[in-house]
Amino acid sequence: MSYCIKRPATAFAAPKARKGNRSPSYLSWLRTLPCCVCGSSGDVVAHHVRLERCPSGFRSYGMLGKRVPDFQCVPLRSDLHDGYAFSLHAGNEADWWRKKEINPMDMAEMLADRWEAGTRSIEDAHEAMTNLRNASGKVGKR
Repeated sequence: MSYCIKRPATAFAAPKARKGNRSPSYLSWLRTLPCCVCGSSGDVVAHHVRLERCPSGFRSYGMLGKRVPDFQCVPLRSDLHDGYAFSLHAGNEADWWRKKEINPMDMAEMLADRWEAGTRSIEDAHEAMTNLRNASGKVGKR
């Protein structure tokens, strides 16, 4: 005698993105900002930060295949993003940000707060990113 287990149609369905995780207009605005690392304008992409906070600062987490909210993005020059051997996607993301002495989680949070408050001036965002870079300077070590 054989048994057949019937699974509901939703048993293996991909989880839906939570409401508010996607914002094409926010990503478009980020691409108009200068790079958060070097401050240069033009050829900027919105990088989805795949890190999580921890007591010592932040660390990478295994999120491949999962969607990062658009509001957890920072503007990054495309060659720093994925262009060369020294680019962000060439190695460990947490280590890359530590070498740059930038906390991308704080940067992404500050930019998302400005967007939600309606403060969308490119000059204002650039000044805020520069101030945050200069103030936080040192990033938590592992």
